[in-house]
Amino acid sequence: MNTVMKLACCFIVTSFLVMPAVLAKNISLNEKIEACSEISDNQLRLSCFDQLSNGNIQVTKPVDPSTQQSAQLSNQQIDAFAKEQVELSKSEQAKVINSISAMVDKLSQTAYGQWKITFKNGQKWLQKDTTRFSLKVGQRVVLTKGALGAIYLKKEDSNKRIKVKRLK
Repeated sequence: MNTVMKLACCFIVTSFLVMPAVLAKNISLNEKIEACSEISDNQLRLSCFDQLSNGNIQVTKPVDPSTQQSAQLSNQQIDAFAKEQVELSKSEQAKVINSISAMVDKLSQTAYGQWKITFKNGQKWLQKDTTRFSLKVGQRVVLTKGALGAIYLKKEDSNKRIKVKRLK
């Protein structure tokens, strides 16, 4: 029994000596796996994991292209980003166009009865809803901006309107 006790003690002592080194490797490997998973670019993330799986533990976190992109943008582009969410001043509000008037040049209908409208200025529009609406070539219409980016078309002398989308 003494030999069994000695072997058990030896095993326990060597485990305590080897365990910190093993845990240190696992912690650094876990940190490297976490660093790889934080990369947003798919190719770079895959390359990082490939280096880990090939046994190349010397993984360095590559530069993410999404962070490089902001350095390539001009100051004007950066300033314009999400500016539509900022409340406009009175002078800026005066410059915003909320509606235009146009003359119908050509009309056709889709298989579902929606209008394809071409104006004299060359713009092409398509009706997006299924509302019945009568139009004639040479008629003047008003296009108005609505909520959430919607555009509505109505005849000048009417309040009935249809939702449209610009094609060209």
